[in-house]
Amino acid sequence: MGHPPADVCVADRLGVAARRARESRVDDVRAEVEAARAAAGGALGRDDAVLAGVLVATACSNAGLPEEASRELAAVQPLLPDTQPLRQARYHAIAGTVAHSLGDEERAIAELIWALALVDENQPATEELARVLGNCSGVLAQTQLFTLGVEAGERAVQAAIACGLQAALFQFRAGAANLAWAIRLEHLRLPADARKKWLAAAEQLESSLTWGDKLTAVCIARTHGYLGLTAARLGEPTEARRQLAIVRGIEITDAGELAEVGPLMTHLEGATLLAEGRADAATLMLAPSWPEVRDQHKPPWTEDVAFLLARAAETTGNNRDALRWYGEVHKRYGQAEYEVALARAAAARLRVDKEALVRRSRQLESDSRSDPLTGVANRRALDEELRQRVPGAGAGLATPTTLVVVDIDHFKRINDECGHLTGDEVLRRVARLLRQQVRDGDLCARFGGDEFVLVLTATLAEAGEVTGRLAEAVAGHEWAAVAPGLSVTVTCGLAQSTVEHTPATLFAAADADLLAAKRARQRNRTPATAAG
Repeated sequence: MGHPPADVCVADRLGVAARRARESRVDDVRAEVEAARAAAGGALGRDDAVLAGVLVATACSNAGLPEEASRELAAVQPLLPDTQPLRQARYHAIAGTVAHSLGDEERAIAELIWALALVDENQPATEELARVLGNCSGVLAQTQLFTLGVEAGERAVQAAIACGLQAALFQFRAGAANLAWAIRLEHLRLPADARKKWLAAAEQLESSLTWGDKLTAVCIARTHGYLGLTAARLGEPTEARRQLAIVRGIEITDAGELAEVGPLMTHLEGATLLAEGRADAATLMLAPSWPEVRDQHKPPWTEDVAFLLARAAETTGNNRDALRWYGEVHKRYGQAEYEVALARAAAARLRVDKEALVRRSRQLESDSRSDPLTGVANRRALDEELRQRVPGAGAGLATPTTLVVVDIDHFKRINDECGHLTGDEVLRRVARLLRQQVRDGDLCARFGGDEFVLVLTATLAEAGEVTGRLAEAVAGHEWAAVAPGLSVTVTCGLAQSTVEHTPATLFAAADADLLAAKRARQRNRTPATAAG
């Protein structure tokens, strides 16, 4: 009977790590990542290694440790070029979140635009896609790129529902993005446009509460708080008061969460009092909070406190104070800035589309030259490389080139005894070990079946040292993590190019050396086998 391949165990561990990351449990995430690394035989593949780094960074970011999150991302950034686009997008989405937490808004926007460029509209709906879009939505709304933020939030909801996820958090984020846009539109005296966004926010927020048992207490409190603020701004003070009562009744003991919900309740109370026609009471509620709020860079929430105070002063006929408070709003953000933000969002959308087009073009080219199972170069790329490096008989040789043919010993037996899924995992791991042995400028390709080819800028003696290290790395790998009792070895054949060689004759020479090496092994010792 076959055994589950190690990548299943790795995926399980990283899945647990993802859940712990959303709960801000940094130490638990690190422990799960280490367990995943052990299941993979000591080293994760590039995609999994990037995911592991992203999950630790996510946990750190959620725990209020952006500097530590930034260090985790920097550690895996060199691995990005060879990872799948969606994994790259997940990296850039959390990188944007971390940059925003560190106050680097320009970098945050650049990271998020790149993340969106990597997830075009034809991307199949998956949990990873939903989380990428959801992360982008919240930060884009906070950086005033409302159109992109709302678009990403709504796409996140669609992706979550399509792949069967509990959509509460995604609906909450989409609602929050619409809410932020509504607040800004109201500041700019665009009531009709603002009303549309208030209603859109309410719809998403109410939908999120249908999954209320899946939300944290602080998220539920914020949802009801946002719904109350929406009701107050739509002229429904009774509903606003009801939502405020719900928020007050939610038990929150964590100091950090209380610090998050407390200002929201003050904000909602002030908006509700104003909607009830109690302008003086609204002023008494909101004015004491302004000294603390004004120094916080939380657009449009910071300006909204001043806006409500201006409305309260205007209602009571205190025009001097009304002008002063409106001045606070518009010195921070006025019509001109809004138009600039819309233009900036439009430019960002064009950049997203352009980057996506370039990426698809590069991906098509890469796909045509890559082996889909192992990720190394395919036969087409190998043939092109050999035509460049070994131009033909009689041609001059600028640098030494040695071709190495690598064969996995008794691979059919591995498939027969352990199953084809295990066989596929063996191919992937051997390919990874091969890539670790080649230098920049050299080529590692899958020729077909269980044979790989290396094209090395090296003499025959230098290539022999490489294949010696390779054989040791393969034989010493922790194959038992793939299937109990499994052992894997490889045999290599080498040939150095001369002026007499063509690509075909060079390959034939290396193939002949491989056959001789296999016969010598059969004479000298019993070959390694795999046990199921």
